[in-house]
Amino acid sequence: MSQFVKEVKVPLTEEQTQEYSVQLAQEVINLEQLKEEKREAMKEHSDKIKELQTWINETAEKIASGHELVPMDCEFCKDYAAGMVDIVVVDTGALVESRAMTTEEKQMGLEDAA
Repeated sequence: MSQFVKEVKVPLTEEQTQEYSVQLAQEVINLEQLKEEKREAMKEHSDKIKELQTWINETAEKIASGHELVPMDCEFCKDYAAGMVDIVVVDTGALVESRAMTTEEKQMGLEDAA
């Protein structure tokens, strides 16, 4: 006679059923935790991808335009005789913008009269 292995149905004992039930409940909890960790990791990666894409787009725009916008301390310089307002950088005196005065700006204020 030759021997071999075959899977045969064997009824579970009450103790085995209880053990499997406890293990199953724990594994369901573990599965939900893993799914939540996956969602969090995907969101984190998605946020990093968006952040990197924004930086790439902004840098490409700087290269394409040949300039970037940098916050600098500026001041208005009013030329009442010419009817113009210049915006200049405080530190360097560099002209940022020059425009015609509005009607309201043409009214010389007390601070400008001194």
